[in-house]
Amino acid sequence: MGRFGIGLNINDDGVRNTFLLSDANISYAGKRHLFEFSNVLYYNKNDKNNNSNRFFSNFRGALNRHHFADDGVINEAHFFPETNLTIGYDQGRGLNYRVNATAGITYSLHNAKNYRLRIGSGIMYEKESWRIFSKEFLPTLDSLPPFVKDLLMSRYGINSKGNIEKDNFRWSNYLQGSLKVGKIVNMTLLGIVQLPFHAPFNNESNLPEFPVGNKRYPRITVDANIAVTLSNHINFFTKYFIQKDKGQISPFAKKTVSNLSQGISYRF
Repeated sequence: MGRFGIGLNINDDGVRNTFLLSDANISYAGKRHLFEFSNVLYYNKNDKNNNSNRFFSNFRGALNRHHFADDGVINEAHFFPETNLTIGYDQGRGLNYRVNATAGITYSLHNAKNYRLRIGSGIMYEKESWRIFSKEFLPTLDSLPPFVKDLLMSRYGINSKGNIEKDNFRWSNYLQGSLKVGKIVNMTLLGIVQLPFHAPFNNESNLPEFPVGNKRYPRITVDANIAVTLSNHINFFTKYFIQKDKGQISPFAKKTVSNLSQGISYRF
């Protein structure tokens, strides 16, 4: 199964406004396992600095999630292991890349025909690269005295390109519900809370340039979707996404971002 959509996005993160959204999803269900790939791309050709451009890709594997019986009936499991790999890039927030790898357990509370409810919990490894200085400032960074550059690199991990690379583990928990209203309306709601094991900086004072300091802030995400079936292959979709993360390192990153998207998708 698959789906590809294109639409218009209204964004609020302190910099960007409206731009193009591309959304794609492909899933494959074997006799016992489910594998999915999804990708979301935001693009604004009028932004010469590419600050509006970002993408997120996710690979998901739900193992022993179901069993196809000989008579064609699908028996779904209540408990099953789940793995996720997410790759992200967001120029406007100063995120050069983010790679998340998660392994956990999912429990299906309800598997009714018209509604489903699942909870999941697992451990996530996170690798990030943040842009700390603007490209225009890099020549100034190179002109700093050697002992100042050494201090920045040794204490805060800033490299010669003005980036900070960090890795961490998080305890990731989610709640997902879906509801089918009649034959044409499908609604899904996803809430995620990810708690870091370690603070970005240890034993450091909270400098204005690094307000995160040695505090551990959770990342909270809410993703809501409504799809209206127009034909066997065409859907009209509305999506709302909001994320609060006070633990972002880059000074370009707003602590709360949200966007509202609408468009048309094709299913196959």
